Amino acid sequence: MAAQVGEGLLWGMGRREVLTVVPALVGLAVRAAQDVALDARLLAVDQAPGPLRTATGIATAQDPPPGCYLRPGSE
Repeated sequence: MAAQVGEGLLWGMGRREVLTVVPALVGLAVRAAQDVALDARLLAVDQAPGPLRTATGIATAQDPPPGCYLRPGSE
C-alpha cells in the first residue's frame, strides 16, 4: 500500500499558508504509520494506548481522517 502525500495552499488575511494532506494510516504497522505521517510533515501519536487504537501493532483508527489539510507539524 503506497501512501499519498501532498501539499496545498490556504489564503487568508493576505497571507498564504502551506498545508499538508493527512495520509491514510489505518491498517499500517504503528512504526510505518509514524514514518508515513513524518513524510507528510505530521506527527502520528497514539492518543489511547491499548486495544482500542492498535491491534498487535497495527493502526486501527485515525483522527483527523485521510485527505484533510493540516499545518505541517500538527498531530
